[in-house]
Amino acid sequence: MKIKRRWGCREVSCLALVIVFLVLCGLVLWGQNQDKRAFQTGSTRTATPKVALTSTPKLLLTGISTPIATPIRTLAPTPQPPAEVTAEALNLRAGPGVSYDKVGLLHQGEGLTVTARTEAGDWLAVTLLDGTEGWVSAAYVDLHIPLDAIAVAGEIPATPTPAAPTPTPTPAAPTPTLTVDEQIERIAKGKHSELPQPSEVGGVVAGGEAEVTIINDTPYVLTILVGTPNSVSISMEACPTCKTYSFVGPVFCPEEGRPRKTVKLKPGTCQVSAEVSDPSVVPFYGVWDLKGDTSYFNCFYIVTTLR
Repeated sequence: MKIKRRWGCREVSCLALVIVFLVLCGLVLWGQNQDKRAFQTGSTRTATPKVALTSTPKLLLTGISTPIATPIRTLAPTPQPPAEVTAEALNLRAGPGVSYDKVGLLHQGEGLTVTARTEAGDWLAVTLLDGTEGWVSAAYVDLHIPLDAIAVAGEIPATPTPAAPTPTPTPAAPTPTLTVDEQIERIAKGKHSELPQPSEVGGVVAGGEAEVTIINDTPYVLTILVGTPNSVSISMEACPTCKTYSFVGPVFCPEEGRPRKTVKLKPGTCQVSAEVSDPSVVPFYGVWDLKGDTSYFNCFYIVTTLR
């Protein structure tokens, strides 16, 4: 058997007060939580710009790069490509023209820098790789660029004054050529040895002239002059195996291996001289009396004597 209890007014009132109290406590606690959230949110919003402005390392760590100013480089002008010599040899001159002195010699393929040109463009001012400066003819240079791209030289070296021409010496008056008789006369007036009459060999058919055979037994070139009425000069080569004789000549003329010459001369009396190519040997002078159709023989040799 269950016992039922009935609530009285007093108990109901107490219960209501308890419920109202609990509701009010819940509202107070909820309000406090809302204020705390609002304060935290406000703190976060105000702290973010401070981190961005003052904490560069944090920004870098999160992957945000700070722009760095790039220095501006001034580009140097592109150097003009060197020109090349096309001739096998090209003169480097002190100025634009062949009248200027040569200051160097360039060779094919040699590089050079063109710095200026003449107004006509036929000569170029250049600088070599070693710094030497000068001018070259544009006809023998490969420029690699248009000629108009090269500036005209502001100053051109002064044209050199040509040296006064060396006076041409007046040639000496030619020595008059002496006739055969004059040459014989000159020898006759100077120091000489006697030239004997040639040996008569016998008769010969010579068309009325005398036939003279001459042997050169000297190591020198022999020249014989026969005067009027012949006026002839007879030259004979040296004998390479011959020697001079000491004090006395040979008993018989050695003919083998000696230069030999036979000449025909007009008969009569004539002056004759003979000299060799060694000026230290005294020449010969004499008079020959020749007959027609007659053969003669003469051997020339040198005898050395003490003076």
